[in-house]
Amino acid sequence: MKGLKTIGASILRLAACILAGVLLMTLVYLIPADKIDSNVNASASLIEEEGERPYYSGIKYLKTFRDNYTDSLMMLEAAHPGVNGVLSDAMLNRYGKIKDNSPNKTLVEHYQYGEEFSGSVVYGRYWNGYLLYLKPFMYFFDLSAIRVINIVWQSLLCAAVMFLLFKRRLAFYIIPYTLSVLMTVPFAIFLNIQQSCCLAILNIGLIAMLLLYKKLSEKALIIFLYLGIATAFFDLLTYPLATFGVPAVLYFVLTPAESIKNSFLRLLKTAGAWILGYAGMWLGKWLVGSLISGKNLAYDGFRQFLFRAGNGAGGTVSAKSITVWNSLYKNIRFFLTNPATLLVAAFVIALIVLIVVRTVKLNASFAEIFKAAFPFLILAAAPLVWYALIVNHSVIHYKIFTSKALIVSVMAICCMLIKLYSMLKDDSNTNILWKEIKAQ
Repeated sequence: MKGLKTIGASILRLAACILAGVLLMTLVYLIPADKIDSNVNASASLIEEEGERPYYSGIKYLKTFRDNYTDSLMMLEAAHPGVNGVLSDAMLNRYGKIKDNSPNKTLVEHYQYGEEFSGSVVYGRYWNGYLLYLKPFMYFFDLSAIRVINIVWQSLLCAAVMFLLFKRRLAFYIIPYTLSVLMTVPFAIFLNIQQSCCLAILNIGLIAMLLLYKKLSEKALIIFLYLGIATAFFDLLTYPLATFGVPAVLYFVLTPAESIKNSFLRLLKTAGAWILGYAGMWLGKWLVGSLISGKNLAYDGFRQFLFRAGNGAGGTVSAKSITVWNSLYKNIRFFLTNPATLLVAAFVIALIVLIVVRTVKLNASFAEIFKAAFPFLILAAAPLVWYALIVNHSVIHYKIFTSKALIVSVMAICCMLIKLYSMLKDDSNTNILWKEIKAQ
């Protein structure tokens, strides 16, 4: 009965968020497009100079790319004038196109060289919730100024997570958090509107857990539900798994080890809450958007889902290369092509040595160690399962964003090792937070 009440309450929260999403998107579409248009115009020269996929070379041996393709699409959406009334426009999220050109080329040709749009594209299969801040910002600022704002915002979120970890006597966990973020190349993420969404959402999730750590038994599922909802609302299918996986790692850090069965059940509940929020919010857009606009957004969305999860060709990628093996190999290899990999490896090896020494010295039970490690191992493997399921998308976009989902694996492995070492330490006063939570 309690479980049914929880599910019922979650569905009501989801329905409220769907309605709120429609309302918020409608309100933001009331902002006049002419001033936004002038600031997109002021941003066109920067897009032309940088190109579609700017290569980030701020650090030697670091390979990563930014995504002006999608940021241009976002700006074209923000500047698109009304067509069929504000409510319908808010659901269809049109942007201008010139023939079959990419959004960045369309933006440059229209604003730099005066080429007229040849039509528009309906992009309603996503919520496109980033327009809630992009439209107001672009009413006042161009892209270069918005990038500065984003750098400050993202940096403050990261700093807040570190501060709260320190305040909660979890200072040692600042190391895996920092290493995990470095592995995503945040310097490049901060310069992209699109790539920043998931990093901001997962950081807000971490902050919520650290603020509510004494009430996690009551609030955890609600937090994961809202994380899923926020991801579906703001993200364009970049590395959404990170908004579940990284907060889930912290959740198991903040709670005591228990039996494998109970850990697995908690994993299922948290994953279920996130999936309900993520899939439910997305489905809500398809259904409500279709009713409001008269367009079949559900068909378009479901067709794209099947395509992205399948093994069909896309862009310049042939069908032969869309395999599970390529999905795994390309994402892992590209993610590890990062100087921070050496820091992660050194940290992991050092902790493994310390854990082995402690295990031998204390004659610790392997069964107890595995019991504590179990949820972290499952979470570490989660991105690999994602790559095996969402094959097309993961192969085509591994250089731009899908490889960043492996932040979950790095966070899970590093936090697992710290937690195991903490449990094996001789000094019983070193794990105060563990005792506090266990006592509750």
